[in-house]
Amino acid sequence: MVGRAKGFYERAVVVGKCRISGPPAPLPARPGHGVQKMEEAIRRIRKILVAIIGFTLLLIGVAMILLPGPAILVIPLGLAVLASEFVWAKIWMKKLKRRFDTQQKKSC
Repeated sequence: MVGRAKGFYERAVVVGKCRISGPPAPLPARPGHGVQKMEEAIRRIRKILVAIIGFTLLLIGVAMILLPGPAILVIPLGLAVLASEFVWAKIWMKKLKRRFDTQQKKSC
């Protein structure tokens, strides 16, 4: 009776009652697995960078409300950067745009 012992880290051949161990079995290769991991890592890095840049612009814009500077331009810019990756920022951008449009119509 010849068979293989079932184990993840060890490969063994069973011949009769004797068990002959060998090197660990190689993991099955999955085509494109490395590429998928790389793309996922790039997506995560991009999301982190967008978050850092967007929140930095947003905080600078909020600080410019009290300090001299163009807060009206910087806050929407920070939200636009964040909206490229985050749905909640896209919703805030739409609300901000609607509010801007209604204020513009009232002033005319």
